[in-house]
Amino acid sequence: MYSLLAYGLNACGGGIGADWRRGEQFYKCGNEDGLDHFSSAKLSFVPPGDLTNAEDVVGTLATLLTADRISPTNRALIADAYRESRIAGDTGEALKVAQTLLLSIPEFHTYNSVRTNGQVRLPSERPEKNPNSGYKAIVSINLFGGADSMNMIVPHPRMPSCTPLHTEYKLRRGPALALDVEEMIEIDASTSNQPCNEVGVALVYCIRS
Repeated sequence: MYSLLAYGLNACGGGIGADWRRGEQFYKCGNEDGLDHFSSAKLSFVPPGDLTNAEDVVGTLATLLTADRISPTNRALIADAYRESRIAGDTGEALKVAQTLLLSIPEFHTYNSVRTNGQVRLPSERPEKNPNSGYKAIVSINLFGGADSMNMIVPHPRMPSCTPLHTEYKLRRGPALALDVEEMIEIDASTSNQPCNEVGVALVYCIRS
């Protein structure tokens, strides 16, 4: 959401839009250079009424983004930030500041009313590591592109009965896409209803899974 406000619908800053780097000699991230054509779309909503009135602007945005559940404290803080940003820059940048702050408050992330106790949240103590627990890690892998099922499980040429199917597979896929034997992991498919008792699973998918 922050990226959407800053750059428009674009892959910049962790955004969910398209990546326009292809074909660009110098990559411009979103509309960072002031040119909107580097983004697929942008947010163009402007609150109606007097844009010099920070309270009215924040009130309209708060109704849209929080169903007007914003606390008086957060409302005042965002209104002050909008006012200061507008004086230092322009209305467009001030609107981005106000919207970014609204995305950051608890009221945007909940469906109920938020009650603050006025206390500062203390950082949680870091738990001591148990030397006997072993190593644990969370591995996140982003795979770009689609999972081509016709190139994930293919006829393995080891069995003579599957050699014609593997030959047809290579003919259909072409030399650039067809998997070689060393790019497959051979698995037993004799208990399935597949025409081949041995099939190959693309090695790259097995490593990344």
